[in-house]
Amino acid sequence: MNTYQHPLTREQIQQAISLLPDEEYNKLTDWLTDHDFQRWDKQIDNELESGRLDNLTDELHQEYSDGKTQPLSMPLSSAVLHRA
Repeated sequence: MNTYQHPLTREQIQQAISLLPDEEYNKLTDWLTDHDFQRWDKQIDNELESGRLDNLTDELHQEYSDGKTQPLSMPLSSAVLHRA
């Protein structure tokens, strides 16, 4: 990762983005989307490892044991469409 002596401000970055040709803009948005997902995955992993989600996972396991939930056997969008 490069370290800049004088990093650009958010406003400068936004200005530069607004000047990008469509192809470069699309590549940037693809990269940002992937980057955002990776950061979110890392945050979830950190929260799981730290135990901050233990209550939530315990509740989920209890609801599953009680028959209140079931594993998804099809993609979520299909499961929602086939809900009774």
